[in-house]
Parts: sequence; C-alpha cells; structure tokens
Amino acid sequence: MISKKGRARLCGLFSGCFLAVSLSGCGLLQSISGGGDVVLNKTEATMSVGDKLNLNIISDIDTSRISWNSSNDSVAEVSDSGRVKAKKSGTVTISAISRDGKTADCEITIEEVEVEKVRLNKSTASIKAGKTVQLKVKVYPEEADDEDLDWDSSDESVAIVNSDGLVTGKKAGTANITCTAPNGRDASCTVTVKSNQKSTNTNSSNSSSNSGGGSSGTSAGRSSSGSSGRAHVDTGTTNGQIFTWSSDSYIDSNDIAGLSSNDKQMAVNEIYARNGYYFSNTARGNSLYNYYSSYSWYSPYISSMNDVPLNAVERANIAFLQSH
Repeated sequence: MISKKGRARLCGLFSGCFLAVSLSGCGLLQSISGGGDVVLNKTEATMSVGDKLNLNIISDIDTSRISWNSSNDSVAEVSDSGRVKAKKSGTVTISAISRDGKTADCEITIEEVEVEKVRLNKSTASIKAGKTVQLKVKVYPEEADDEDLDWDSSDESVAIVNSDGLVTGKKAGTANITCTAPNGRDASCTVTVKSNQKSTNTNSSNSSSNSGGGSSGTSAGRSSSGSSGRAHVDTGTTNGQIFTWSSDSYIDSNDIAGLSSNDKQMAVNEIYARNGYYFSNTARGNSLYNYYSSYSWYSPYISSMNDVPLNAVERANIAFLQSH
C-alpha cells in the first residue's frame, strides 16, 4: 500500500511529465532551448574578386530554417549554405535570416585584383583610310577588372579608336593605339593607314600576274592591254602591292572598280606572297618570284600553296577577287 506521502510524490512526478509534454507540444521548450538570436562566425570581412568565404551560424538554432541573402548579387553571391563568392569590387551585406525574422549580417568589402599584364590580339595592323580593324584586349590575371580600360590613339588625325577597341583609319600615316589599365599597365598596336586612292605608275618591268593556274598576264607593273590603262601598283608607295591592307581589311566593289582581271589576279598573288609563298618553278612562277623578290618584305619559304597560313580576311578577299 502506498502512503499519502508516496502518492503525493507520484502526483508531483506525473504533473512534471504532463507539464513537459504540454510545453513541448506548444513549442515552448524549443523556444527556450534553441530559439535565440542568429549569430554568425563573422560580422565583417575583406575579400578579393574570385575569392570564396564560408559563413557559419554559431548560435544554438536550427540552421535548416535559415535563409541567406546578398544585398548585391553582382558584387557577391551567397549559396543556401552560406558560401560567399566575390564577383567584383564593392561593398555588400550578407544576411542570415531565421523564419521568425531574426537576422545576422556580415559586411564584406571586395577589393579589385590588380592588372599585372595587358595584351592585344595584334601588335601591328594595316588598314586603308575609311576602313576599320578590331583590336581585342585580355588582362591578366583573369580575375582582374577590365571594365575601366582606356583606349588612346597617338595621332587621331591618322586613326581613331573607340572604347571597344575598334580602330578607324582617317588618313595615310602611322598611329600607335594603346590600351591602358587604371594602374598604368598597357599594350600597344602600331596601325599603318594607307590612302584609299589608287595611283598610276609607269613601271614597265614585265612579269606574269598568274600564280601558275590562271590566265597569263602581261605586266606586273601595268594593267593588261585592253583595260582602262590604270596601273595597279605604285612601287614608290605600296612596295609593289595593289592592296597593302588586304590581310586586315575586306575588299569591296568600290576597291576593284577600274581594275583589270590581270590586276585582280595580282591582288590575289600578293596575299600569298605576303605569307611567304614560293611561286612555282615555271616561267610564270619565276616571273612572279623575280618581281616580288625586288621588295624587302618578300621572304618566301612555303612551297605548297595549300600550306600558306591565310587568315579569315585573306581567304574572303581571295574568294571575292576570284569571283569578280
């Protein structure tokens, strides 16, 4: 038999159990043991572009009920687990937010990565007045900021350049196009602009205008008989070439107006010659070889025309000339 004192003790125990169950069912025990403020392991940090940082909850709360937010995703983004990735220079606030609205913030300053090297896709280029050439820039390391690069021409009367590196020829001459990073690192391209006027010449040296597979010509210095009589080269200014710029700029219908078929074939030949093609050992080939050898820019070393390393502009110009 249980005494009155024993019954009282049991009632007290059961009452405590009922109270605990009741509090737990209402969510009060959880609030008491784990419903405190949201606390992060960092309240401020400094990062560089491209860096990553893990933010952690260090208070006794259910982290699965936390959401993360960045005040500026373009500066830094944060994952669902609190991993921050720095994207560009600036200041950003990363917030951890509980379901009951409590928050903790980390203020992050993201610093620029210094540009160590600037590179352009060309170190030299040749265009004619009125034509354009696109320069492309790459900075190193890749995380460095390339949004504040400055483009400049040493002589804007000869060539101008816009903020995207597009160069436009204005008149005959030479200009240095320079791309400069905010810290002074730079790279340059020397642009030679040729006049778009074709001039006459009285050069009478004979040379075939065919590279070995087309119609024969009469002279490397004059247009063929029956043409308008316009000489296609001016050896004093173009080093024996019709279009000195045809490796960098596209030829159009206006450029070939008045040229004979012989001249157009020579315009094709000079593209191969510029790329080092050694003209075939035939009467016609020897004539072309002798003609181009009189100019210092000609350095033949490739015996097969199929091996000549033509760029896209050169291939397009050859196709254009041969179809007209």
